[in-house]
Amino acid sequence: MPAFRILLWMLSAVVRGVLCLLLCLAAFFLVDQYRSTAARPPDGLSTLDEFMAWKGAKVVSRGKYDHAGQSYLVVCGPPAYFLASGPTAYLFDDRGRFVDWTSDMGDCATRKHGFRLMSGAVKEYTRSRP
Repeated sequence: MPAFRILLWMLSAVVRGVLCLLLCLAAFFLVDQYRSTAARPPDGLSTLDEFMAWKGAKVVSRGKYDHAGQSYLVVCGPPAYFLASGPTAYLFDDRGRFVDWTSDMGDCATRKHGFRLMSGAVKEYTRSRP
């Protein structure tokens, strides 16, 4: 009988460990999902002024991106995911109109136009805060 109790105790310890691991993973993914949702521009966002009213305090850097003779202002916010390789990036044309965005400037192209902002493509990069 004692061997059965030891086996039952060991099995319950393993089950508790697996449940704890699953709860931690679920919490990680829920927080990550919240952060990625917070990075998505609101519907109707159309100008740099509107963007700054929405995200102004969280802007971490700015830069310039040139593509096909057009110059864009790139405004970066905090990373949208825990494991993101770069910040979120939002592009504005020379008139301050919102053009496109990406949730991970390090790995992902912009959503609408497919601009690749990684690997030194953004010039005159300046940090807004440490």
